[in-house]
Amino acid sequence: MANVESIPITDLDTLFKISFDLHDTIIVSTKEEFNGKTLCGLVLELKPSADYSYRCSLCGRICQHYDKLGASRKTREFLSLPFGQIPVLFIAQEEMVLCPEHGEVTAELPWAYKDACSTKQFDQKVTQLCQHEKISTVAEYMDISFEYAKECIKRVLDAANPDASGRSEHLKSIIYRPEFWKKKFKEDPEKY
Repeated sequence: MANVESIPITDLDTLFKISFDLHDTIIVSTKEEFNGKTLCGLVLELKPSADYSYRCSLCGRICQHYDKLGASRKTREFLSLPFGQIPVLFIAQEEMVLCPEHGEVTAELPWAYKDACSTKQFDQKVTQLCQHEKISTVAEYMDISFEYAKECIKRVLDAANPDASGRSEHLKSIIYRPEFWKKKFKEDPEKY
């Protein structure tokens, strides 16, 4: 057996951080949802670690925290991959920062792409599955809409290659032209 560095899992927080790739993240609280005696969901309240707090979501620069005269912050929810067969939802308070370059923007979150309602891990899984299956099949399997599956793919590809000129014409047509999909889907719904 090869030498493999093991990470001691001393508590559930460590297990969740490893399972959900929650680097630069603090798990504030964990709530279990039950239906009778059956565990039917997990809700993890998260916040970025001190090293990752108050970064501009556009450029990643550490910025000054911006609070609109004490206005209440919006709570955002993020769909995550399941933990085994248990659905998982992340929640976090949306923070605002004042970026010298971009002005007032939402702070970056280490587990999600900008303006996403799902985690990076979820988006990457959808994209990976779409390489082998029809988007409509993946959307049904992941319990999301066809349109949201396309958004997941776009976010992953944008993160991997922000310059869209390096993409093939087929990928551009999938992501940037919704009329392409409407037409293709009407022609052959089984293919897409």
